[in-house]
Amino acid sequence: MIMRLTGIYLFMASALLLMGCSRTTGSGISPESNTAMELKMLARQSVNQPQVFILGKGGGWFRQTTKQKADGVLYVKDGAGKTFVRAEFEDGGYLMPEWFGARGDGQTDDYAAFERAIATACETGASFVTQRKKYALTRRIEFPSCFKEGMVWTGNGAELNNTVYVKSPGTTIRDVSVVNSPAEGFVWYRGQGGHFENLTARGCKLAGFRLGGEKGSQVAWSTFVNLKAINNQDGFVLNGSFPKCWVNANTFTGIYARLNLRYGVHLKGTANYNTWMGLHCEGNSRENKDLPAMLIERSSENTFTGGQQVTHPGNPSPVVIDQGRLNNYFGGRYVSDKGAGKPISHTKSKVQGANLVTRKRKQKPKK
Repeated sequence: MIMRLTGIYLFMASALLLMGCSRTTGSGISPESNTAMELKMLARQSVNQPQVFILGKGGGWFRQTTKQKADGVLYVKDGAGKTFVRAEFEDGGYLMPEWFGARGDGQTDDYAAFERAIATACETGASFVTQRKKYALTRRIEFPSCFKEGMVWTGNGAELNNTVYVKSPGTTIRDVSVVNSPAEGFVWYRGQGGHFENLTARGCKLAGFRLGGEKGSQVAWSTFVNLKAINNQDGFVLNGSFPKCWVNANTFTGIYARLNLRYGVHLKGTANYNTWMGLHCEGNSRENKDLPAMLIERSSENTFTGGQQVTHPGNPSPVVIDQGRLNNYFGGRYVSDKGAGKPISHTKSKVQGANLVTRKRKQKPKK
């Protein structure tokens, strides 16, 4: 009998304890003890330390902290006046525009949320993370110079409808698409030592990707990997023709330009010493049928290795018009109509090991 009563007492005590752990702390923020314990085991700064966690109104776990400030996003207060820090921010070192009000539904303007999130990343040094959503933006978003070297934007397949404008050196941007922008897809005003990977620009009013093209713009020593420009006005524009502007010594790998209205690739002015590996330009100059796939104006000592560049059947232009000097073409396949002359038109550059194909125009069937 005594053992039975003891068992009932322990059961009731356990139930009361669980009820106490799940009570509301105030301001609509309630703790979730079981999940909090799991999170505590994963949190870098919580090992072997008892922590109190609460679940924020907009989602996300917050850990109690001794800091007093509360901005309502990274730091919140409960009904008792205690301050809690967002665990994902403190442990993961990243933040998301959703924390600042972004919807990602393709209709609601998320510009203000992006602007505030990027500004907070600058202040805190956190990286920037988006989700696989469609973010509507009424203005271009800028990554300013305060977005410091080594900081990262991981897009996770995010799709934007306005320009991404990069002014920050040494940063990384990956897995982002810009679709139907009213201007360019991606613009680099600054970009020294950056890394940019898995980016797509499609249906943009101007160039899919523009480097330089403004007074004082300088982009150098950066790597660009797996970039796709499809159905824009131009594919890739490297424009070093402005005062104190140059686009030099960058590396491009796995670049794809297709179905753009004018050029697949356009190098202009001081756009020198760049290395291209695996450049593919096909089906461009859709609106201007007599343009080459690639035009080089006064740019020098660029190297193109492998890849394939093809003009439309019936296009009277060579696939490459090189008006620069000391550019190098190693390997690769270049295809243009027979009437266009040599597929690569140049006077001061070097072509070695490239497969130059002159395509015969199809004869109309006799009636």
